[in-house]
Amino acid sequence: QANYFIGESYVAEKRFLEAEDFYKTAISQQRTNPYIDQTIFALANLYERISKFSLAVTYYDELLTYYRESKLIPAAQLRIGICYFELKNYDNAILELSEPAIKQLTADKQLEARYYIANANYRLKEYGNAKNIYRNILDVNPPEELKRQVLFGMAWAHFQSEEFKESFSIFDNLAKTGADTIAVSSYFWSGESKRYQNDLKAARTIIEDFIDKYPDHYLIPKARFALGSMDYGKGESVNAELNLKSILKTNDESTKAKAYTLLGEI
Repeated sequence: QANYFIGESYVAEKRFLEAEDFYKTAISQQRTNPYIDQTIFALANLYERISKFSLAVTYYDELLTYYRESKLIPAAQLRIGICYFELKNYDNAILELSEPAIKQLTADKQLEARYYIANANYRLKEYGNAKNIYRNILDVNPPEELKRQVLFGMAWAHFQSEEFKESFSIFDNLAKTGADTIAVSSYFWSGESKRYQNDLKAARTIIEDFIDKYPDHYLIPKARFALGSMDYGKGESVNAELNLKSILKTNDESTKAKAYTLLGEI
């Protein structure tokens, strides 16, 4: 019991290595530890906080397997599903987040589980399933922060389904109704939606304005590539080359590769 509470105290101080040692000691004393399920959950949660998701899964799974009567089972079921998502194991994420124990969570936590299921379907390119789940979440009027995340995911699912009119509508609305990171990213992707609709005039206006307003944003290489691509399509090789060459010093390897390819074409 003392080892568990010492571990908790170290976590409160964000001294995770010390906390890990005391939690492990408390787990090794499971026969006399009245907080054994809390200790296992706490150690799993510690690993999750420091992005050691495989270890987190190991301990959440131990709790789910051997301590089925614990009050922490629903919370552990949610967390193990999220850890699988972070590990890019989307099939297992959906499986774990669909377990009956999730229904014992609060309404907000159940919405969180459904949001991750939708995102996992999106990552598996099951865009129809993702859109249906996103719609179901929106139907229950989720908290504003979650609502914006869900709408952003919905817009992306439309974009990947080549439903660019629908993706533009959502991205544009998100860009105009907030001042958060979702609003900024949505502004750029509204321009890309216009570009893929072949409305190049509107796309250029949005993307050039995005570059002016957010010159240090991580999406700037993609914005420069979009301009270069449009210039190339119009036969304006000089402008295209300027935009594409500006990408070559960035850390966005995927966009950099596309820029090299298009420069080769020029």
